[in-house]
Amino acid sequence: MRCIYESVEDELACDPTLHSMLDDPDDAVGCETVMSLPVYKNHPMVIEAARDGRPRPLPLAFYLDGVQFRSPAAGRTDSVLGFWAINLLSKKRHLISVLRNSDYCSCGCKGWCSLYPQLQAAQWMFEGMSNGKRPPRTWDDKPWDPSSPVGTAAKERPDLSYRAALIYIKGDWSEHAHSLGLASWSSAWSPCQFCTLAKFELHSLYHDMRDGMQWQLRSNLMFEQACRKCEIRVTLLTQADRITLLRSLRWRKATKPVPIGGRIMVDDVNIGGVQVLAGDRLEPSTELPDTCALERSPVPINIILWRTHRDPQHRAIDCVSHRCPMFDPCIGTTPQDNLAVDELHCLYFGPIMRYISACMWRVVLANIWQFVGTIDQVVELATRQVSAELMSWMDDNNVPHNRRLSGITPKMLGKRMGYTTRDARD
Repeated sequence: MRCIYESVEDELACDPTLHSMLDDPDDAVGCETVMSLPVYKNHPMVIEAARDGRPRPLPLAFYLDGVQFRSPAAGRTDSVLGFWAINLLSKKRHLISVLRNSDYCSCGCKGWCSLYPQLQAAQWMFEGMSNGKRPPRTWDDKPWDPSSPVGTAAKERPDLSYRAALIYIKGDWSEHAHSLGLASWSSAWSPCQFCTLAKFELHSLYHDMRDGMQWQLRSNLMFEQACRKCEIRVTLLTQADRITLLRSLRWRKATKPVPIGGRIMVDDVNIGGVQVLAGDRLEPSTELPDTCALERSPVPINIILWRTHRDPQHRAIDCVSHRCPMFDPCIGTTPQDNLAVDELHCLYFGPIMRYISACMWRVVLANIWQFVGTIDQVVELATRQVSAELMSWMDDNNVPHNRRLSGITPKMLGKRMGYTTRDARD
């Protein structure tokens, strides 16, 4: 992993204008910046800086996404999950780390055992930047290695020249659900990460949209309550407590009714007055980032087990599947305030894609070229004709080659939804 607080420090040293932008008021910049948005102005670190009379924090974003690559040695395609910090003033990205998919933990946790330390280390770096200090200890609260140049810098130059506020946590919906521990769109009871509607209610309130949203949005308190409801905190005071827990812990692969596996309790036990139930899952935590290390960790130790709540059909009703370290008061972030939904995934991959698909099918099925044949033959010929006319249009309008489509196929139009050529003409 790269220490991004050092990377940002180097960037600010090379571009002094960034410091001046933080010192100047909004109207002195000459244009609207991210610092004029409510998400920045309402951030706890920004409010604290204004109260104490300090310069405004540097606005940052945390971005994660998957990147495919082909390994020359193996000759096959693999992918990595990349983590970046983005300076929202300069738009420069600083790579934090990458995690190859084939290196994920295979215990049934869907990679959470591997993701948690990465996210915890990222939180540790953002916390240091929000405090304006180099962290005095490592991400897992251990002393720095005396030979580490990063540790030496933390001792000799503890203060950074800036403070930062993490205002956006960005990624597509699959990363929100898989890597940030939020519910998936396929959840029956929590398909939306921002509102409280169940899946069967999502399309039932359109008639009230003229008066604004008529459903309840999730609050920061709801997210915290959902996490606390699922977390069973246990203190193993003695070796006997640990042995009692280990006797009931088993490695379980994910199954269809229980999509997340890992170290699962198979019996009900009582440890120190805390009732642990069968089905509870041992979670990585600050004191135990590696669940495999439970047997050799010194006692006493505080651990967390995760209890998923289910309906009579065995469907999860919780809006979270893990507590993500990136949503934490120490860096002033919550899903409701800082989870960014970008135009690409919520607009262009949603309503606009469906609208264009419907328009294209109506053009193709209208069969204005009067092709003769079966419905599949007409669709194939009409698609080729549309593709040829698109190529001609791109040539006439000098569309850059890196923005051109190589062609249009019936598969690219999406599902036909049972329409016929007569339906299109009607």
